[in-house]
Amino acid sequence: MSKGKGKKSHSALFDQKAWRYFIAFYQGQYKRLAVTAAMSTAQSLLIVPSLLLVKYAFDKAIPQHNIHLIVIVGTGILDFGLQIQV
Repeated sequence: MSKGKGKKSHSALFDQKAWRYFIAFYQGQYKRLAVTAAMSTAQSLLIVPSLLLVKYAFDKAIPQHNIHLIVIVGTGILDFGLQIQV
């Protein structure tokens, strides 16, 4: 089966018709979109302290076999995670 000689195939990411359709839903909602984007960015950055605590646990506490420090780091990760969800 041969392809027609009509329009060239565009990638789905740059389909102008699809983007216009999508943007039509958000006319006049640009402030709300900006706030949502900023909050999403902030939320993703909140995971960084937990990741640093996990790194510290694997790099320092576990190799030193320091149970007290492992418990403190684990408590910190759990506490930080619970504070974010509240």
